[in-house]
Amino acid sequence: MRKLRKLMTRRIGLVAVAVLLAAGVLPQTAFGVDSISISHTGGFNVVQGDGIYIDVESKVLTGNTDYSLHLTSSDSDISIVTGSSGVFSGGKNQSMTFAVKVAKKASAGDHKLSVKAIAEDGSGTVITDKSITLSVARSQDSYSSLGRAAFDVDYSVAGGDTLIAGKTQALKLSLFNRGNTVIKNARISLSLPEGLSIASGAATINAGYLSIGSTYVAEYPIAVDSGVVSKSYPVTVKIAGLDSSNDDASLEETVYIPVAGVGGSGSLDLEISGVQAPASVSAGADFTVSFDVVNKSASDAVNVKAVLDQPDGVINKTKNVFLIDRIPAGGKTTCSVSLNARQGGQYALFEITAGSADGSQSVSQYAGTMISGGGGGANPQLMVSAYSYGGQPVSAGSRFILSLTLNNTSTGTALQNIKVTVSSDDSAFLPVGTSNAFYVASIPAGSSYVHPMRLEAQKDAEQKTSMVTINMSYEDTAGGTHTASDIISIPVVQETRLVIDEILDPGYLTADQMGYLNVNYYNMGKTQLSNLRISVEGDFSVDGSATMYMGNMTSGKSDYYSVNFFPNGPGPLNGKVVFTFEDAAGDERTVEKHFTFQVGEAMIWDGDMEEPMPDYRPSGGMSIWKTAAIFLAAGGAAFGAARYKKSRKRKRDEEFDLDE
Repeated sequence: MRKLRKLMTRRIGLVAVAVLLAAGVLPQTAFGVDSISISHTGGFNVVQGDGIYIDVESKVLTGNTDYSLHLTSSDSDISIVTGSSGVFSGGKNQSMTFAVKVAKKASAGDHKLSVKAIAEDGSGTVITDKSITLSVARSQDSYSSLGRAAFDVDYSVAGGDTLIAGKTQALKLSLFNRGNTVIKNARISLSLPEGLSIASGAATINAGYLSIGSTYVAEYPIAVDSGVVSKSYPVTVKIAGLDSSNDDASLEETVYIPVAGVGGSGSLDLEISGVQAPASVSAGADFTVSFDVVNKSASDAVNVKAVLDQPDGVINKTKNVFLIDRIPAGGKTTCSVSLNARQGGQYALFEITAGSADGSQSVSQYAGTMISGGGGGANPQLMVSAYSYGGQPVSAGSRFILSLTLNNTSTGTALQNIKVTVSSDDSAFLPVGTSNAFYVASIPAGSSYVHPMRLEAQKDAEQKTSMVTINMSYEDTAGGTHTASDIISIPVVQETRLVIDEILDPGYLTADQMGYLNVNYYNMGKTQLSNLRISVEGDFSVDGSATMYMGNMTSGKSDYYSVNFFPNGPGPLNGKVVFTFEDAAGDERTVEKHFTFQVGEAMIWDGDMEEPMPDYRPSGGMSIWKTAAIFLAAGGAAFGAARYKKSRKRKRDEEFDLDE
């Protein structure tokens, strides 16, 4: 009975919940009906002043409520260019690409972004909120290369972009340290023109320690006299302190701040004309929109502000806000904005407004450009898909053919007016019979083009793998301009020249005598010979080791190799000296030097060695046999003296090497 009551109670509760859900009293998300996970692959890294695309994926775990994805940032230096998606159908997984722009003065380090999945059922419920880390690296291009202090100064005015006569407004100055030194004990002061003054507080602000890449915001209350003339006024910002070497550092930057005062027409009569925008461009192409702001009044128009707003999928590459001090009566000012089409398959509508700087008066005009190329938003890419240089490393001083294969990766856009420039970073290669650039009229979509170039490797090029940069500029069929760059590598080798002198005959040598071999050798190439080993082999036996390790032999060095040997017998004695080493590429090389000596019969003595030799000399003088023996003995003595002299030289050289 108790179980029955519990079951009935549970059923009643479920029915009540269902009624409340159907009536909309309780949101479905309160009961975990909708659950979405957001993920991304890898980290996101960008340098100061650059942009980045952030790809995220949403996976519906439960529920079928329509939803949208939104990317937000609490950091004013991180601008979300494309920050929201369209409405995704409930229950379906989706992917989204957000475009983010990082200010040049953004602080280096990690910045937190937030991706939210928001229900599109009218409730605005945040289904999921995921944090993403954007790592901002210091841009070397953003900093001074002069080894000194340098700052970028931007400003903002409370309540708008303009100071107004007769009012006191907060002026915020953002000081970005782009120098190569910190500023310690920094002091910030202003130099104001007549008609502007600091309403309260100290004129000098102690900013403390300003590290490289950091931004400091100084705020001043600026009072503007009621009688000032409308124009932009120069405000000089002075930064003083100590640099990293504790030397005095001081610099000044001037910003021009518009002031709305007297002297212009009270009522503006402006017109936007001369709007020029391309009818169509391809996705990824750069293009320009320009327009004229015309003053139709009989009085000068002062403190005019013109703005061009671009839609999602179009990136602004230059400033799109123009503050115009003065437009003469009947005159005009031309404004131009450079843009880039990131996403194709859409019609980009631009709104152009011009009016007073305080926003009280304005006129509008519209312009549009069709962006073709589908919704992918990718640039038509031209790349080096293959290259060849003969299959073997290029010898210094030789000529070779470099064959480049250029591939148009686009499946729907032909590329035209293509210029390709080839350059080696270390000037190892020079073009032969032409310049280092060539022109291609067009490459159809999905096609390739092969171009051969004759190059010559410099004679004194270092033996290594040299990097070659291929820079390409081209246009799509809509007139959009693009650039691309690829790097290839070509190995260069220097000739290895081991020069070996001829091996001299040691003189008359008999089979029972010890011979002496000496050979001089030289490294006359431009690379080092590594792990040099020298050995000798032939029809003889060596006194001691036949192999000698010489180590490394640098370019231009000379040395010699010597060895004592005993012939195996009379007759021709054939042998060779073998040089083994590793060249600069690490490959083992062998050089052989052959030689041939003549060896006579060993001397034979038939008598008793202890019995004195009889004297066969006739009364008239020595016999022929004795004469020959004397000459033979003299020759042996001469050979022994020469060998002793060489032995002493070798010993002296070894002692010299030890002293070194």
